[in-house]
Amino acid sequence: AGWTASPPEGVPMGALELPPLERPMFTLMRHWPVQRAINLIGMHHFIGWRGAALPCQMAPHLGVITGPDGSPASAVNAGRLLQRVWLGAQNLGLAFQMFAASAVYAFEGAYPLPEKLRCRLESGWAAMCPNARPYLVFRLGYADPVSLRSKRILPESLLT
Repeated sequence: AGWTASPPEGVPMGALELPPLERPMFTLMRHWPVQRAINLIGMHHFIGWRGAALPCQMAPHLGVITGPDGSPASAVNAGRLLQRVWLGAQNLGLAFQMFAASAVYAFEGAYPLPEKLRCRLESGWAAMCPNARPYLVFRLGYADPVSLRSKRILPESLLT
């Protein structure tokens, strides 16, 4: 669908809100040989930095939703709190962006990643939240209106 239209299903490229200079690289990354080549030169580190580390460093407000342990009940309560915080931010006219990966990756068995990285994340979170487990990380601030929204699938198309 390109950068200006929304496909019938999925997230449109324009919803990434990338600056025009970054768009050609993302378009090229659709091709596996290009993706492998740029990963060899470490582009995945830049993408991670650009997608999460930089926005966190520039965020006027960061928040973490924690729970007392890693139980399913704590996860459900964290989700409920997320809904309240998100809706409250919307009512105040704030933009809300999730960064769940670093909190989720710290949970043992939650995602297949190297144990060294998981332990590093877990110890970092333990230092910041000594008596709790982080579930969700988010940033709040003001942002320009989005330039493109995803289309919603018509309910009739889901019926078999």
